[in-house]
This record gives sequence, C-alpha cells and structure tokens, in this order.
Amino acid sequence: MKKLHFKTPFYNFYSPLLFKLRKLHSVLLAKLWALPPEQTKQLILYNWDRYLANKFYSEVPYFPGQKINFNNIKRKSDTIFILGCGASINDLTENEWQIINQHDSIGVNYFYAHHFCPRFHMIELGQSPKSMACLNDHLLSQESRKNEMAFLQMRHLLRRDTVDLDDSNNNLYLYSPSVPKSTSVPLIRHILTRWFNKAGTLIHHASNLDCTVHFAHQLGYKKIYLLGVDLNNNQYFWDLMQANRQAIHDVKAATQDDYRISNFNPDPKAKHATADKKHTASNKSLTIVDYLTIINENIFSPLGIHFATCSPNSLLREHFDYVELSSLKVGEDLEKLNHDT
Repeated sequence: MKKLHFKTPFYNFYSPLLFKLRKLHSVLLAKLWALPPEQTKQLILYNWDRYLANKFYSEVPYFPGQKINFNNIKRKSDTIFILGCGASINDLTENEWQIINQHDSIGVNYFYAHHFCPRFHMIELGQSPKSMACLNDHLLSQESRKNEMAFLQMRHLLRRDTVDLDDSNNNLYLYSPSVPKSTSVPLIRHILTRWFNKAGTLIHHASNLDCTVHFAHQLGYKKIYLLGVDLNNNQYFWDLMQANRQAIHDVKAATQDDYRISNFNPDPKAKHATADKKHTASNKSLTIVDYLTIINENIFSPLGIHFATCSPNSLLREHFDYVELSSLKVGEDLEKLNHDT
C-alpha cells in the first residue's frame, strides 16, 4: 500500500482521541438501534471508516485526476441505465441501444471495452497489473472518448505501489466510498437509512455495482435501470465475442488474471461471486441482491424512485421490477427534464 501523506505526526496525535469520540457516537447509536455487541463493533469500525474515506481525498493531489464533485455533474435525463458486463449485453438490438442512448448511462468496471460509449464510467481497477494498462489504452488515452467521465475508486489505487494513469483528456475523477463490513441485515439497514441520503458521499458494500447505484441516487435520477447485470452465471460479454478488437483481447486477459489472483470460481456456469452467499460472507458483506433489496425497500420506494432490471434473464428479475426496453418511448425522458428545468 502507498504511503498515506495525511498520516503526519499531528494525525498520529489527534486520531486516537477522534476514534474514541466516534466510538462513543457509535455506541450511542447502537443503543438507540438495540444492536447486539458484535454489530456494535462493526458499527464502530464503519463509523471510523467513514472518516478515513473522507481523509483519503487528501491523497488526490498525488494521483492523476481530480476529486469527484457531485455539484459539477448534471444529469441530462430522469432515467439512467447502469451497464454491467454480463453476457446478456450481447443480446441488445440496435434499436434498444438507440433507446439507451437517449438517456444518461454509466458503464461498470470493464464495460469501456464495449463499442457503446456511455456518458459515465464507474471503475474499480482489478488486481491484475493488466487492468491499468487496459484502462489507459482503451479509455483514458483515447481522444475520441474525452467527453466520457471516468470515475475511479481510490482505495484500489492506494493499494498499488505504482500508479500510472493517463489523464491527458482531463476526464478522470477519483471517488472514495465508505465500506460497511457486516452480514447483518438490520445493521446495514440502519446504516443506509441514516447515511445513504447524505449529499456528496458514496457507500460501497458488496460490489462496485452497488456503489454505482448510489452514484445514480446522488445525482437525483428518478428511474434507475440495470442492463447486463446477470449474476446467475460468470459469463461476460467479451467471453462470447471474437477477440478481433484489441480491447476485447486485452480485457479477456486482464479478467482471467483478476479471477486467478482473487481466487474466484472461473466456472462460466457458476453464480457470480457477488451473488454467492458463501463468498460474500467470507468478505463480511451481504450478497448484492440482499443489499440492493434493502436500498430499494428503505430508500428508493419511499422516495418514488423506480429501480428495475431490463435484462429478462437476470437473477435480479426474481427480486425487482422488470422493464422491457421496447416499452420506453424514445426522447420522452429528455423532453420532460428539459421542460422541468
């Protein structure tokens, strides 16, 4: 892990006292929420992680890119499509891509290897050394993609000894989410109810997908629709493509390394790791399905935000609304937003 510049002698002096104050705050919340001892400990650690997540932003000047600023990001539609990397992305028709292109969209992780160019990218670098080269070669260094905003998770950069990112297009932004570690549904529900609506912050739990969902909420989208988030298998869209594009070839190699380094099950028929309860429990998190269910029931539904999948064969269809892309009227959302503003 890289040296943290904010860990000065002064920090070493005041941080133990600050930790005690945050611990006291957590203990009081735990009593209010009637949490058992183990969950109280987890809340204490999370409350401190919230502080560290904000402190990590002081490291931004030592990296390429700039700190994310939600006030400078304006949505252009009421609907956003979150584009995962599942194999079902290959099933979308040209007409369906045209519908998606009428609204804001955000690609998750390696989605940038796809020929469709979304407005945003939410990226966690894989552990493979090849992941950074892929990002530079096929997104950040491409002058033709300078209008796509790339948001990169800071903790994955801090873990690396060397960070060589190309920000020649000035479209790289760094985000630092807090990370609650618990398999307790009541505790995660309390955490989200208290802090999910806090402006300018992001929470990461089961995967970068849930952090992307939080990003969409922070920007005020009223309809958050998921595509290519399959979860019922381990196949990605590039697995079923011929590697006649360099981006596809390079991402295939990088993800194979990622799986090997992270010791993920490479079986293409296996349930995705983030949806596998045994795997997520080993990482002290809920499954992505359980986590998104808490968000939908406790945050989105009360606020009238429509959260749904547009992939007919996604595991998420068993738990959330399903919206057919063909049912969306092209241009309607953009016209409504322009009228409102």
